Amino acid sequence: MGERETLSIDEKKKDTYELLRKRLGNVENKVAFLVAMSYGFAHDTRLPCETRVSWVRTSYLNAEDKCLMVAVALGKALELPSEALDMNDVYTTAEEYARGGIAVLKELLESSLGFEQQFMLETLALVPKAVDPIEVPVDL
Repeated sequence: MGERETLSIDEKKKDTYELLRKRLGNVENKVAFLVAMSYGFAHDTRLPCETRVSWVRTSYLNAEDKCLMVAVALGKALELPSEALDMNDVYTTAEEYARGGIAVLKELLESSLGFEQQFMLETLALVPKAVDPIEVPVDL
């Protein structure tokens, strides 16, 4: 069996993905998917799909997109796999984290604070977990 042609989202959440796309500046479907996947991973929220609808053609994914998905798939593993990764398994893991992440993002999209401010605060709260802080010189 070859590599899958599409990534799916939960059909019941399609409106939330569309709203996310719009609020992020009318980005491509894959960007909304990757944001949802990243949020699901950051919040350790991985959900199986109830109803599937195709959302992103895998041919639209570049090397960086696939690398991020592989990192997410390996991120919770205690050791590296002894065999080469099956990209279809990586895609399934990415879909499950995206389903969890879209639930978190739905709350942000509906927040009274405003999506943009809440998204920024939520993202900044995750940064210290991901990287060491660095000083950025600023000339005013």
